[in-house]
Amino acid sequence: MCLLLLVLIMLSSSLQLELTHSGSRVWIWLHMFAGTLFFAGIIWHICLHFKKASWIKRFRTQKSLTKWLAVLGLLTMLSAVAAMIHRLSTAVHSPIGGIHGKLGLAFLLLAIIHTARRANFFRFGR
Repeated sequence: MCLLLLVLIMLSSSLQLELTHSGSRVWIWLHMFAGTLFFAGIIWHICLHFKKASWIKRFRTQKSLTKWLAVLGLLTMLSAVAAMIHRLSTAVHSPIGGIHGKLGLAFLLLAIIHTARRANFFRFGR
């Protein structure tokens, strides 16, 4: 349920930054804070499913959507770190931030599809 809330927060924050062209520092800091919580939630979610098993081996056995979700998630996180370092050092929007935004929106779209396919969990619980 926490990830469901966080995906909605990240989607709104991402769209807000995209529509305003990353204008306000406050929104950027809120986006970074929410993104950090979202990333921590994703790691927790994976830990709950995979436990101490080799994550790479486990991801190889997953369906195609989950594999794409993992790849896009990793690329989004790496580009987030690069964009954050650039933003903190120059305080201007960069091309890497734009790339991060596009990767992030693609990741969020797949995350929503991933969640929608598990709608019964939210209706009926475990």
